[in-house]
Amino acid sequence: MKNKSSKSYLDLNNWNRKEHYDFFRKFDNPTFSITANIDCTAAYHYAKERNIHFYPLYLYLSLKVINQIEALRYRLEEDNIAVYQTVNGSSTVLRDDHSIGFTYLPYNKDFDHFYYEMDQETEKVKKQTGLMVPEADEGVIYYTAIPWIAFTSIKHATASTMNQSIPRVAFGGFFNQNNQKLMPVALDLHHALADGYHAGLFYTQYQEALNHPEDHL
Repeated sequence: MKNKSSKSYLDLNNWNRKEHYDFFRKFDNPTFSITANIDCTAAYHYAKERNIHFYPLYLYLSLKVINQIEALRYRLEEDNIAVYQTVNGSSTVLRDDHSIGFTYLPYNKDFDHFYYEMDQETEKVKKQTGLMVPEADEGVIYYTAIPWIAFTSIKHATASTMNQSIPRVAFGGFFNQNNQKLMPVALDLHHALADGYHAGLFYTQYQEALNHPEDHL
């Protein structure tokens, strides 16, 4: 198992969302999804100026923001809520034959280190076959990118055996509007662990990071 993250457990009896947790965790479909258009103009030009690929930059900034929001590091473990100290990424990769594989992307506060590791992992998966499902604990974020479509919503495939408390982030295709480069970003969260407020924190802080990437790397 890669990068097993340290974790603690939430004191449910003294949690102000205990009733919300008890209510939503019983739902057959307990997740909610929000899609918002994010302004990537400044970050896009920053990547061009540094001569780096844009995808690792905006993925990294999203992962950094997620690690700063405690509720997005919560995971359900039977009747407990684990709080991961750090969460990592797992992203889809498109190969030349149009099949996909999965990468495992350990979070690192040093962006240059993260960028190098992501590049190495991506190239490795591109040369292999099959899904390449990473062996990792649940301290992870599921990422996907659909750069051909500026989608307005997205529905992920799920299985009843999956831990629905692992957040999912999907990046859509860029489009230009009023001299801005916009990108749809979808966030899926488990309603027993988070509300719209926490999604709002993510989008607000993510937009700030993209507006001033040089201050967040």
